[in-house]
Amino acid sequence: MACLAFAGVEGVEVDDCEIKRDGPSWMVDTLASLKDRANGGGETTQSAARWTLILGLDQLTRFEAWVQWQNIARACELAVAYRPDGLGGQSIDAAAWREKGVRVTSLPFEWQAVSSSALRAAIAEQGCASVQADWRALVPPEAARYICENQLYATN
Repeated sequence: MACLAFAGVEGVEVDDCEIKRDGPSWMVDTLASLKDRANGGGETTQSAARWTLILGLDQLTRFEAWVQWQNIARACELAVAYRPDGLGGQSIDAAAWREKGVRVTSLPFEWQAVSSSALRAAIAEQGCASVQADWRALVPPEAARYICENQLYATN
């Protein structure tokens, strides 16, 4: 679905190395894999690629619990999505993160009145039979088609 959502967006590449990796998939391993590929497989070459990891404010609050978070912080900048209207009651203290060696950029976004859990529940409840289902307005048409073709989130 990520491929469908970003199809035609210039400068964006969707990578599936995490789902192809055996065992647990840690972000530090993903970044190392991406860096290695950007360097053409050579570890000593410096790549011009700059890496930005997009995550939600909820994950930033747990970032120090991530496996090798310091290595992640050295490898990339964090672009943190949050609701600028204050919903959720938290804000980003970029200065405090900089003191820990973490580069943080705010990525404000427009508040949506639905969570991913609520969206999946709506798909399960409303199904795919009707093209008028409310949930379809919340996802790109290509993603809706994929969800229905693959019977994702359907109740058994």
